[in-house]
Amino acid sequence: IGVALLGATIISVVPDLEVGNDSLSHLSEQQHLQQHEQQQQQQQHGHKKYNIVRRVRRETQFNTYDWTPETNACIIDYNNHIFNVYSLFICKALCKFVEDVVCRSIEFYPSTGGCSLSEATSHSLSYRAPCPNKNVIFTEISTGETTVLLASNQTAASNQSINSSGCGGEYNSSSG
Repeated sequence: IGVALLGATIISVVPDLEVGNDSLSHLSEQQHLQQHEQQQQQQQHGHKKYNIVRRVRRETQFNTYDWTPETNACIIDYNNHIFNVYSLFICKALCKFVEDVVCRSIEFYPSTGGCSLSEATSHSLSYRAPCPNKNVIFTEISTGETTVLLASNQTAASNQSINSSGCGGEYNSSSG
């Protein structure tokens, strides 16, 4: 049963979906969801905790994004939306399915279940690698485009070819 999330779209997670090097089986994913829901119910003592498990629908398949390799990095002060989830897999699903949120990268905190969605990327000025907090997993959606940041004026060039030869030599650029 799907439940709307933040007045947005329904989050869907499919069992047996291969994510990176992890393959999730239907039974084990279902068991993890039930176990996590029970743990979250036990942990709720007077404070409201966002329970994403109830907002996950396992029957509908979704297309995954390609993600950059996971690393210890973070984006300082640009975590636009923060959730409590139990896995990196669910954090990635949130990045895709929460409408009204532009999500380009995530930070997942395995010890606490914190999931931060951000509009910023590793090309942002607030990106830190390694992250001051050692217990964080950072990954971002891979666009498949080549992006080059030019330090002098912070202009980005995408899908372009740049040819140059030697110091003070020729420079040509053509759209690709």
